[in-house]
Amino acid sequence: ERIAAEEALQAKLAQLDKLHAGQLAEVRAAHEREIEQHQAALTSETGAALSEARRAAARELERVTAQHNTAVEQLTEQLAAATGAASRARERLDTVETELTIAVAERDNLATRRSEEERLR
Repeated sequence: ERIAAEEALQAKLAQLDKLHAGQLAEVRAAHEREIEQHQAALTSETGAALSEARRAAARELERVTAQHNTAVEQLTEQLAAATGAASRARERLDTVETELTIAVAERDNLATRRSEEERLR
């Protein structure tokens, strides 16, 4: 009777072990599904965050490019103005050099004439 009771208890324990193993497998599968769902949600959120970061970077690049283009235009205008001023200054310098050369030649001619006049006197 005692042996029969132990065998019945062993059978009951084996049955409980099988039941527990089945429940454990179900819980594990449920947890794995939950983990997969969370990973999918995180992947989706990460993708959305990356997309937003890309859009923000593109906007910033567009803003910086516009600033750069404006600066280049301003510098080009300043360079053109400076080049024009330098060209006008060079023309004026050439004119002054020519006038100075003429004045020196006239002075030398005048000095030569005076010398000749004094020599003739």
